[in-house]
Amino acid sequence: MRLVRSGVIAVLAIGLLVTGVGWYLAAHPGGDRFESCHWEGNTLVLGYTYGTGDTVHAMVNPQSDDIVAQLRVDEAGSDHTRGVLSGESRFAVDGGPRPVHYPSGAELNCPTQ
Repeated sequence: MRLVRSGVIAVLAIGLLVTGVGWYLAAHPGGDRFESCHWEGNTLVLGYTYGTGDTVHAMVNPQSDDIVAQLRVDEAGSDHTRGVLSGESRFAVDGGPRPVHYPSGAELNCPTQ
């Protein structure tokens, strides 16, 4: 009986840990916000700003009905704020313009130009 009780407690603790991590990741999906977003034909154009020496990763994941876009900026250190730079990433997407949102579900306004 003691073994069963310990097993139940362990399963509940693991379930609580997994749920807590899931809630945290849902509330903090990581990444930064894009400064701009628009479609040029079948090309999704995402604009962003970053600091001097930062490393930027813009990613998109085309799905059946929409696009998930994410921006990650790895800051170089304390000197990254001395110079603000702007950048742009272009992604050719089969099927043309579709709704675009962040991994958290927040929608980006991406008009067609």
